[in-house]
Amino acid sequence: MPFFLSLVNFLNGCCWTGYALIKFDIYITIPNALGTIFGLIQLILYFYYYRLTPKKGKNVELPTVLTKNAVTRGNVSVTIEK
Repeated sequence: MPFFLSLVNFLNGCCWTGYALIKFDIYITIPNALGTIFGLIQLILYFYYYRLTPKKGKNVELPTVLTKNAVTRGNVSVTIEK
């Protein structure tokens, strides 16, 4: 989910909701207020999951998978790069 798309969605909803409140138009207010709320939820989810995402250069340890022919067992370390 791109951050700037969520940010612009939220700001667009704020602008149109403000305009609708100035004009007292309920048909513009309701959908754009919902868009503002959903845009805010997207931003909250983005920042919540951004902290949990592995960063570049961090090692991720994968579980070991045993096959029928595998005699030895070891840990695998993978470096994730974007």
